[in-house]
Amino acid sequence: MQQFDFGFAATGGTATRARAKTREADWRRQLARAFVYATGQTPEAAAELLAEYERREREGPDFMRQRPGSVIAEAPLVTLDRNERIRLIGRFRALSRRSWVAKDTGKHRGVITRTAESVFGALLYLVEKYGRVFPSLEGLAHLAMCCKQSVVTALDDLERLGFVTRLRRIRRIMTPLGFTTRQITNAYRVHEPGRGLGLLANALFATESNSWTPSDSKVLYEEQKCWLDPANPLQQALTRLGNVLANKK
Repeated sequence: MQQFDFGFAATGGTATRARAKTREADWRRQLARAFVYATGQTPEAAAELLAEYERREREGPDFMRQRPGSVIAEAPLVTLDRNERIRLIGRFRALSRRSWVAKDTGKHRGVITRTAESVFGALLYLVEKYGRVFPSLEGLAHLAMCCKQSVVTALDDLERLGFVTRLRRIRRIMTPLGFTTRQITNAYRVHEPGRGLGLLANALFATESNSWTPSDSKVLYEEQKCWLDPANPLQQALTRLGNVLANKK
């Protein structure tokens, strides 16, 4: 399965000093043992094995190059039928449209930026086309027509709002000196917000759906106030919107 250039993320070749010195020392001992054993088994490949050993030594322990929370897993299947995708897009657009009312002074957008909209649309396109979503950041940047850093920021916003769940992945690879792990592209689940900021924002902003009435939104808001941080920009936007609605009444 290919998703444009959506291949696996490249790993850096810079050495990293391990914070867990005991684990690092054990890793180096095991690597040296593997080198001695492999050269004893295949002396004719000693030069190749030595080059591999030196490369692994320069890179340092593979566990120090893993991002926090990474797991060995395939990209999960995202099962959204056509109706679910349309409903999700409707909720997302309603949230974007209604949050604009409570935007910060001098800001052109509400809680969702245009880049976040583009990245969300790119993820939904991949859901419809492949069912499994594991693009590289460069691939998402190409689909969303923005830079890589904008994609990173947009994914953080979408994850905070609850529309996207990110799965950091690693893969075990067999080498002449044993197994090593490599960081590969993240996988993504696209879904309706189930709790927290996104659910509360949907309850307040995305009330244009027939299944989300204003009265339901008010009850949900009262029940979930404790989920928000007063210093959070979304919390501030929700507070301003509540004041606007109260004044209109």
